Amino acid sequence: MHNIKTLKQYANEAVQRILVNISRGVKHTDRLHGPSGIGKTAIIRQMVDRLAEETGEPWGFASINIANHGAWDLIGMPDVQADKTVFKQPEFLPDLSVPGTPANGIFLVDEIDKAKGDMVNACMPLIAEGKVGSYQIPEGWIIIAAQNRVIDNAGSAGTINSANIRRAVDIGIYADADELCQYATKEGWHPMVTAFLGFRPELVHEFPDGIQTKDLKGRYGFACPATWEMTSDFMEYGFETPVRRGYLADGILGEGVATEFTNFLQVVDNLPSFKEILRGGKPQVSSDQISVKFALISLLAQKTNGEIDFHYCVHYCHDELGPEFGATYVRLVTARCPDLKDSQTYRDYKINHQNLHID
Repeated sequence: MHNIKTLKQYANEAVQRILVNISRGVKHTDRLHGPSGIGKTAIIRQMVDRLAEETGEPWGFASINIANHGAWDLIGMPDVQADKTVFKQPEFLPDLSVPGTPANGIFLVDEIDKAKGDMVNACMPLIAEGKVGSYQIPEGWIIIAAQNRVIDNAGSAGTINSANIRRAVDIGIYADADELCQYATKEGWHPMVTAFLGFRPELVHEFPDGIQTKDLKGRYGFACPATWEMTSDFMEYGFETPVRRGYLADGILGEGVATEFTNFLQVVDNLPSFKEILRGGKPQVSSDQISVKFALISLLAQKTNGEIDFHYCVHYCHDELGPEFGATYVRLVTARCPDLKDSQTYRDYKINHQNLHID
């Protein structure tokens, strides 16, 4: 695929298409192709929240991981009723007769590339028409399928079933460091993870062009959005540096990235006091290293609490660290605290620095 999209681009365009399709009474199934660990499920859950906001109605989310099921799990076990064979509907399929099930929602068919044998045939009508066995997906529910890329050696079949191609809109997606940093700040990841990804954005996913078999030999971890989230957790455990590095190197990020990340942490140990900055102070940054500045703005974005903090921090980052760091701080902190976009400080900064990419 050549016209691949970031997760945010896909989500924005998908929500727009879904809203138009609702008004026209039509549906299309998307089939997402992306690297392992990119966060496909997370972005679809965010889309559900956005659709609920846009329509003013609750939207549901349900899913099936094809890798964990056989064809009869999806079709339902056969039963004889009144001399007719019927299929008992699996509980994971959206069913409006179940109390609390919203009229609208997204049903994620994950790891669809791992379907084999009869499961391939079971998935075809589900993807194309929302049907499987005697089941029909509710009118207001939309199906999105997702899979890893064949080149990632993540269990994808080496051949493509041509009968399946026409049944969905195939869309390639990839991880974007700036988007992940904004998401991570909003979700409360450890600020040093966000700082490192701002400094080394190319490591948001270590294998953007595919994980070849030769690259997997002797490895038990690699950098991707999923393992960066796990790295954030390991930053909270209070382990000493050698212990933490051992976990990251052996089973999460892999040796090379874990070493670089650990070295980065040592460089930024002597950051200025964020508390002084939040009080309006302007302590000097003792290093000209870009990594230190990224670490500081990420920390401030996490610690900002309200418009007064925001006012002091945005002027400190812009004046003391540089305009590009001021703009990056604004993007990070407004991702975490969207209400700050309604503040006078935000409006003034955006008007006075229209040449900077802020939104």
